[in-house]
Amino acid sequence: MSDKTSENIPTPSNMQSSEKTPTHTESHPIQITTIKLNGDNFLRWSRSVRMYVRGRGKMGYLIGDKTEPAKTDPTWAVWDAENSTVMTWLVNSMEEEIGANYMCFPYAKELWDSVNQMYSDLGNQFQIYELKLQLSEIRQGDDTVTKYFNVLRRLWQDLDLFNNYEWRSVEDFQHRKEVTEADRIFKFLAGLRNEFDEVRGRILGRQPFPPIGEVFYEVRREESRRSVMLGKPNTEAKAPAGGHSDASALVGSEANVGKLSSTTRRIDEKPRVWCDHCNRPRHTRETCWKIHGKPASSMRGSKMGSRTYPSANEAETNPFSREQIDHLLQLLKSNSVQGKPTASIVQKGADFGEDD
Repeated sequence: MSDKTSENIPTPSNMQSSEKTPTHTESHPIQITTIKLNGDNFLRWSRSVRMYVRGRGKMGYLIGDKTEPAKTDPTWAVWDAENSTVMTWLVNSMEEEIGANYMCFPYAKELWDSVNQMYSDLGNQFQIYELKLQLSEIRQGDDTVTKYFNVLRRLWQDLDLFNNYEWRSVEDFQHRKEVTEADRIFKFLAGLRNEFDEVRGRILGRQPFPPIGEVFYEVRREESRRSVMLGKPNTEAKAPAGGHSDASALVGSEANVGKLSSTTRRIDEKPRVWCDHCNRPRHTRETCWKIHGKPASSMRGSKMGSRTYPSANEAETNPFSREQIDHLLQLLKSNSVQGKPTASIVQKGADFGEDD
């Protein structure tokens, strides 16, 4: 019994050995942020890194509060492990060509200060100008309202990172915040497609302006309503008695269209009268004007009163042959000179056609 108890009693030698080595067993990811330092995004990168390191309780290694103890100090091993961990986080959150320059720093604070000195003020004015330019040109286009709004928010957040102004009073800060939010609401509404004119007018008519989150929610709700009411096929049509769905009805209609097109194709494929000399329809080589010339009757005109007589090029649609038509025209001329009624002559011409 005494042997088991003595094993659990810490001795000074055991306590000293345990303090010399790191006692924490928590695991840390090597990649702490999706934003990698590339030389142009220091503010976003530093904000993301600070957020993670502060959450892990290791911010003292960046700002210098966590100084190195003496190597004979029992806590030196823990400090060395945590210092190395923070430096690993920093280097692995940089692009490879940048991180390779910071592999030999002994302390996390020195590494952090060097990165700040190198990139913190590099081209800030140009970055602000680029962000302003992107904001002025961005429109919704074919994107959804959610995607369009998220792009704007990311640009606004990047701009906020450059705002290091220290306000003299809370009232001034609050006023500036309201003005900035109103400007962003204007920008968001101005970039929407024309189909949101109605909801845009409702929001602009409110006094005071609602928060930008509420504006986004209302526009997104209008987008969902339009998608349901206008963006889907007509679902009010009744299904057939057999319980077929709209899809089956669509397949049936497509089948009917296919049958109709095939029937039309069969009709079109029927042989038609065609001239192989001039490549024109409704006559043949035997009656082609380009070979035989226009008949004298067509040149003089074939109109008599209110009646119109067919031309020779449409002989296939006439009940008379070409010779019969010429004979009829001669009879009409001779009888019109003699003053005989034309009705009996026409009748006679018809009888003549039947006799032939």
